[in-house]
Amino acid sequence: ASDLLASSTAQSDLDALKKLMRDKDVQIAELKRTIDEGEERLARERDAVKKARDTMYDAQRKMEEAEEMLPRLQAEKEVFSGMVHQLMSQLSKARMDKMMVLKGGDGMSVAEQHAHMQQLLMSAKQHSQQVVNSIERV
Repeated sequence: ASDLLASSTAQSDLDALKKLMRDKDVQIAELKRTIDEGEERLARERDAVKKARDTMYDAQRKMEEAEEMLPRLQAEKEVFSGMVHQLMSQLSKARMDKMMVLKGGDGMSVAEQHAHMQQLLMSAKQHSQQVVNSIERV
């Protein structure tokens, strides 16, 4: 009877150990799943950090390029502003000259009026070329 009791206790102990091992296997599987999920989250976070860093570097590079362009753009603005003032002045002068020519300005003959208009035209062409040259220098 004691052998039967010992055998029954041993079987009970064996069953308990098997159940404990199954429970531990379940725990191990859950831990593996948790570790895998953690590694996936870590990889996603690393990717997000890399993308954010790349975006930051790209924005910084664009900002530096824009800052480098500012002096050139300011110089262009000044050149164009000066050209506008010069053109406005020349336009006013040309209008005055045209009015003088059309009114017969100071008793000029038709040939003199024609020569004066040709001179104005040449002056305008030269100025246009100067403007083109100024733009190309900028």
